[in-house]
Amino acid sequence: MKKAKIASFCGIVSALSIVFLLLGSLLDIFDITMVVIASALLMVVYEEMRYNAFYVYAVTLILALLICPNKLIGIEYAVFAIYPILRPLTNKLGKVGSLIIRLLYSLIASAGICLLIHYVFMPLEPLWFVVCYFVANVAIFILFDICLKRFSTYYYLKLRKQLRIDRFFR
Repeated sequence: MKKAKIASFCGIVSALSIVFLLLGSLLDIFDITMVVIASALLMVVYEEMRYNAFYVYAVTLILALLICPNKLIGIEYAVFAIYPILRPLTNKLGKVGSLIIRLLYSLIASAGICLLIHYVFMPLEPLWFVVCYFVANVAIFILFDICLKRFSTYYYLKLRKQLRIDRFFR
């Protein structure tokens, strides 16, 4: 029975993430916002089931790349959504080490997304647009890290009990 509950919970979170990604794909102004919300849902799966979150991540990523009309949102999800899984692993390095790793990840991921935008998705965009997008992505990563930390604490202390998720897996 417990495996069925885990599979159903993972399926529900994956389906909800796909709905958010489709909304972000259809409304271009909300693309990064919906990616962040879908990534926060992945954090909930990681808090409850640890490494089963990789399966939810993989399924959601594959479906996002297949279903979403805007393929850039799938690539943004690939970069942003792995972060809630890797974040607790960096906490073991101490404050300075984890801060350095997080900043390096945000810089490398933002640079990768910007290079894809400039050379694959929108090759005719001017370079200043790509630089602005890079700066915005780094800022979003920093805000995402702060919000993810606070949401994780809020989820673990209050929301988990209010939604009765702690009873669901017993």
